[in-house]
Amino acid sequence: MSAIVGQSHYDTLILVTSAYHMPRALLDFQCFGIEPQPQISSARRVRLGVLPRFDNLVAAEIALHELAGLAQFHLYRAIGWF
Repeated sequence: MSAIVGQSHYDTLILVTSAYHMPRALLDFQCFGIEPQPQISSARRVRLGVLPRFDNLVAAEIALHELAGLAQFHLYRAIGWF
């Protein structure tokens, strides 16, 4: 990734991804010494109610997936794979 971006002649690199994925994506770029400008493309909203909502379950699953991804990133970094 850094070889491709390093060949560009741009002043600013913009990273566009979802709000959930942004922290992990920024860590990946920072690993290569690249500091992009983050721009969020979408964000999920939790809807309150008396009964459980399927959309909230999906949002929780996505959040857990991203937390596991962050833990994996830090583990790989600790053992020298990143």
